[in-house]
Amino acid sequence: MSISLYDHQRSALEKMKNGCILCGGVGSGKSRTALAYYYLQQGGNLDIPDAPMKNPLDIYIITTARKRDTCEWEDELAPFLLSTHEDCNYYKNKVVIDSWNNIGKYKDVKNSFFKVLEELKKQGHEIIAYDFPQDLLNAIYPTYMVLSCAEATSNNANLDGIRFGPNVENVKDYEDYIMKARTAGFSDMIKRRFIIGSFSLLAENQDELFRNAQRARRLIVNELNKFFEVADHLVLPASPSVAPLISSVTTTWSKKPDFVDNHMALANFSGSPSITLPLGFKNDLPFGINITTRPFEEKKLFDIALNIEEITKLKDLVANKEEK
Repeated sequence: MSISLYDHQRSALEKMKNGCILCGGVGSGKSRTALAYYYLQQGGNLDIPDAPMKNPLDIYIITTARKRDTCEWEDELAPFLLSTHEDCNYYKNKVVIDSWNNIGKYKDVKNSFFKVLEELKKQGHEIIAYDFPQDLLNAIYPTYMVLSCAEATSNNANLDGIRFGPNVENVKDYEDYIMKARTAGFSDMIKRRFIIGSFSLLAENQDELFRNAQRARRLIVNELNKFFEVADHLVLPASPSVAPLISSVTTTWSKKPDFVDNHMALANFSGSPSITLPLGFKNDLPFGINITTRPFEEKKLFDIALNIEEITKLKDLVANKEEK
């Protein structure tokens, strides 16, 4: 890995801080300088050859449509061992490059979310930011998948087509009957969950997969309990954007899912009461806000939920605009 910077770029790095604007003409090296700042913030060292970053955060780059579509950013990312393609990305973190004309899909949820927080603050609520360890956030999705798939495999073992499930014909024996019934009755995604669950529960795999997922869950819940020592409610956007259109839904799972899409599993892990409310709309499609609180404190949860509903004025909603 070789990262070379001009003197004016190093000088800019010394003055940069989060939230600043990097100015310069075309070809002045703003992109390389910005990436170098990110590299340093994530634990890299420009003075030590091949010094790696330490568990770098995902990075979202907003640029021009032309620079996005011509893949120029790939050349800028390469010296830092980063890429939008997972197989070429040394760190395996998410690198997203999009254009300014698409920035609206990132800001709508964020703007609505912070507007609600500001209103709550005006009403006397104290708003604090909490630094949840990144490694535990990254562990939410794989932990949830192992445990939930194992649970699904166990709980649905009776769906064999004999006691429950579809009838099938032209079978050799009961094992063939079960296989054909499950093949006919389950979607690709459900079959995948059962395979993961069964594999995780095999005696030779239990300690490495199922038991480790249980240990990870305990670490995540312990951190959540620490959070509830200093706060009454965990308030987050339910998702980073609106739900996808039916035409774009796929059963394919993301190779590197984002914890922003999966943080609601925290309530599943801890047995905490949790509720999701409408937060706003984009292109007539809703997005939500999620509140989680301590176990057995449902009243506090309903109180803050009612408070937020009064702020957003989004209640008694129906699926279409017709009067019911």
